[in-house]
Amino acid sequence: MTMQRIGWWGALLLVVGLIATGCGRTEAQRPQNEPTNPSEVDAVKSVLDKYTTACERRDFAAVSELFSRDADVVLINVSDSSPVVGWQNVADLYKGLFAVSGKVTMRHTNVEVKMLGDGTAACLVCDQSIQGTMQGQPFAIEGVRGTLVLKKEGGAWRIVHGHWSQASAPQ
Repeated sequence: MTMQRIGWWGALLLVVGLIATGCGRTEAQRPQNEPTNPSEVDAVKSVLDKYTTACERRDFAAVSELFSRDADVVLINVSDSSPVVGWQNVADLYKGLFAVSGKVTMRHTNVEVKMLGDGTAACLVCDQSIQGTMQGQPFAIEGVRGTLVLKKEGGAWRIVHGHWSQASAPQ
């Protein structure tokens, strides 16, 4: 079995685990005995803010600081549903995107964070809109749903899984 295949299965198991642990629940749905550390929630949310700023500036160095270097890092982009597995492949994707993109503006709403396990992992979900230019052509993408799974590495929150998808149009 190849590393890419192991990464895909690992991501699938992670998503199943997140569903089982309730990622995306609102505070009203959180059991009373389930602790939340507000400073850690804020730290996780700050990764989204840093990611947004780095993407808007097309700053690869800043984006790369936010991702884990694990071989199983997975990214699923709104424009291509094929998973990108492994840090080097994710890095190549961002370098390529930044090379052909112009001004980009990203906005996030409905940001929620769910701390997982012993507090060294977290799931962030949000709604997103993106406007900008790509290869000189304007674009606007509304109704994007984003999920980031992060883990604490050396005291810093790092992205280990990112998934962006667009809601289907009603039939």
